[in-house]
Amino acid sequence: MSGRVPVVGGLAGGVGTTTVARALHGRDLGRVCGPDLLPDVVVTRDTVAGLAAAALVAPAPGPGAPGRTAATF
Repeated sequence: MSGRVPVVGGLAGGVGTTTVARALHGRDLGRVCGPDLLPDVVVTRDTVAGLAAAALVAPAPGPGAPGRTAATF
């Protein structure tokens, strides 16, 4: 597999950021808390507060930008 390595960041400790980064063979940023360092994948808890935090970090896509996907496991 070739291409860019995905960057994974979590919005809180213990949400599984390292697990997701390893599964994707990506780079683990640890905890991210603002739009200054936007990862390719944001990991958060499956709660209203977690999804609200994700909405603050992830910018709205611009014209022609790929969509965002949320998934829970």
